[in-house]
Amino acid sequence: MWAPKKINITLRTKDNENIPPSSSRSSLMLVAVCMGAFISHFSAGLINVALPDIALQFTQPLKQTQWLVTGYLLIIMITLPLFGKLSDMYGKRRIHNTGYLVFTIATILAAISSSIFTLLVFRILQAIGAAMLQASNMGILSAMFEPGKRGKALGFLGMSVSIGGLLGPSVGGLVMEWFSWPILFWIQLPFLVAAMYLAHNYIPHDEKKDRKPFDTTGMLLFSFSMTSFVLAFSFIENMEQLFLPIMILVGCSIASFYIFTRHSQKRKNPIIEFTFLALPLVRAGIIINIVSFIATFSVLVALPFFFRGVLAISTAVAGLIIMCYPVSMAITGPISGTLSDRFGPNKITSIGLGIMLLSLVGMSSLSPTSPLSYVMLHLCLLGIAMGMVTSPNYSLIMSYIPPTYSGMIGSFIALCRNLGMLVGTTLGLTMINVWIPGSITDWMSGNPFDATINQVLLGFRSLFWMIAAATLFSLVYFLYIQKVETMSTKQKEKKNDTTKKGSLKRA
Repeated sequence: MWAPKKINITLRTKDNENIPPSSSRSSLMLVAVCMGAFISHFSAGLINVALPDIALQFTQPLKQTQWLVTGYLLIIMITLPLFGKLSDMYGKRRIHNTGYLVFTIATILAAISSSIFTLLVFRILQAIGAAMLQASNMGILSAMFEPGKRGKALGFLGMSVSIGGLLGPSVGGLVMEWFSWPILFWIQLPFLVAAMYLAHNYIPHDEKKDRKPFDTTGMLLFSFSMTSFVLAFSFIENMEQLFLPIMILVGCSIASFYIFTRHSQKRKNPIIEFTFLALPLVRAGIIINIVSFIATFSVLVALPFFFRGVLAISTAVAGLIIMCYPVSMAITGPISGTLSDRFGPNKITSIGLGIMLLSLVGMSSLSPTSPLSYVMLHLCLLGIAMGMVTSPNYSLIMSYIPPTYSGMIGSFIALCRNLGMLVGTTLGLTMINVWIPGSITDWMSGNPFDATINQVLLGFRSLFWMIAAATLFSLVYFLYIQKVETMSTKQKEKKNDTTKKGSLKRA
């Protein structure tokens, strides 16, 4: 195992004097980084609820305005490896703080857009800024905090990501009750200005980096693969009519990603260094990262339909119940990070996966007679589980990565996280649609307690059992890898002891 070294970080003052980072400066630096993680994910969902209003104002079909959200996610996924590599080459602080500037300028321009085309262009520019923030934030925290404090810092980062992604749609819905869509962009500015100030003053400068040749071919192959994948997912609701185009896009995505991986293995400085996936615990951590976000977001997308269509409760009450997840995760995230620093990330991650499995199995028994307290309990368990999985798992992965590659692996983790969010959201909607005659919209607009209720419940239960099975697989695989690694370590220690004894005997 590669042992992480303690990195001495210094800050530059106006008098060019180097001073060690104080606890207050470290805290403000952590706030600056977490605000970027929060707002880049917050903005992703903030615009969702405004799509119908934007479509009406610009007289565009809703399917076209949907690209304001889909395009945002697509550009982030494409450019994350690019900016992760650039942050290792040119410095994480430079990429991160430039991301704040790009995001802020794009937000202002989006707010004053006069056409759907310009709005989409500035939304894409906003996504580029978000990718710069997400690609470098984990590398910054891994370098700034020594191993004994790193888990807690990454816990706050993971909490910021999840809460930002969940609060976006809720806040957007409240704002759109009283104002028009440009306000959704204007309300982000005060936070961005404050975050830029903190980032400029409290994130330390990086050491000079070796600027190696950039892998343009790899970047193009990766971009084509991700674009084909996202396009296939965007059409999946019309699977019956677009089956052949979807299969072609999926095939193109798989083929180009395969070529990309082969290309990366042959190149000295690839966009993504896949050799780290040869490390068993890193590979297991990446799988856990993807599966946990698929599980969480598929649940959070499906439950509102259960609340409205099966339990027949109001949107406001449903929103309050959903808040059980981010609140419980906000409490658990930093605590689990501290515990992982003390007891090791493996134990905390394993316990978190076990609690997640318990939550998903419990949700599989939801019915029209399920009390709200039962749903709230399992949402709280899911939030606790995600808080226990996210930051210890990040800490586990980063502990195996040399600091010079922290930007690259940090962006790869962010890419897997966004991939999990995208797949989870699509899976949640698709699984329900499969079991409902017609569509979710048709069912929701009719009488929810008609003859299709058993089919609807079968759709929910199939979804929960499917993601529970995936979670169980990741837990079993993780425990197996830990056992293999422990046995391997003991064998090496035994071999070393035998070698030492032999040397002493010969001496």
